[in-house]
Amino acid sequence: KWVHFNLGDEGIKQLFAKVYRALNPGGRFVLELQEWSSYKKKKALTEQFKKNCAAIQIRPEMFREYLLKDVGFKECTELKPPKGKSEGFARPLFSFRK
Repeated sequence: KWVHFNLGDEGIKQLFAKVYRALNPGGRFVLELQEWSSYKKKKALTEQFKKNCAAIQIRPEMFREYLLKDVGFKECTELKPPKGKSEGFARPLFSFRK
């Protein structure tokens, strides 16, 4: 989320491309998705965040498809966090294989 806020869609695209290039074949990239609602809560922190957030076209729910179709990852597996007392860490985790 913070890369997206600071650098917009181009920053996210660059980050994902760098991660992909850094991995060996068969390597894994684990991503914890932030829901769009959490973006809306934080976008007012700075004017730049607000501006960048308004321009975002690749929303978090689109990352999976983007990573598979555009970046080149071969598969995606959802990792279920263990049930616990804290709801704050129940965000979706995905493992992408190069």
